[in-house]
Amino acid sequence: MSTARFAPRAVLFDLDGTLLDTIADLADAANLTLAELGRPARSQDEIHSFVGKGIPHLVRRCMIEGTSATEAEIETAVTVFRRHYAVVNGARTTIYPGVIETLQTLRARDIRLAVVTNKAEAFTLPLLARMEIAHYFDTVVSGDTLAVKKPDPAVVRLACERLEVAPTE
Repeated sequence: MSTARFAPRAVLFDLDGTLLDTIADLADAANLTLAELGRPARSQDEIHSFVGKGIPHLVRRCMIEGTSATEAEIETAVTVFRRHYAVVNGARTTIYPGVIETLQTLRARDIRLAVVTNKAEAFTLPLLARMEIAHYFDTVVSGDTLAVKKPDPAVVRLACERLEVAPTE
């Protein structure tokens, strides 16, 4: 067994559910969308179970779970959701306990930091700024930065390339 200590040069963070608790804003935007489209509201817990694969997936699940919707209705719903989310993004989001201290400690150790998220850049960058944590990160790779999303390894490789570190570092 090696006694060598692992000394990372960089740390990559997911955003939603890791650094920030964003579910209230996502649920608000989803329910505003459903209301505008004449559909019943969903619980925050139910909406939470739909999160993690991007807005189109979230909206699709909101529209079809236990009911049905055409592709055209889902497309419309995605557009409506984006409009509502642009307004509520960050309104009820909170930073998880210990996050600021962790980011400060890592920066003090000269460790490069990145956010790697499936959230679109149009929502990611304003959210990081609104929560006053954007300055901690050397780069952000959003869900629309590349043609692929997490868990595709190309996303992590791009973050590492931007940070000028090998993925093993």
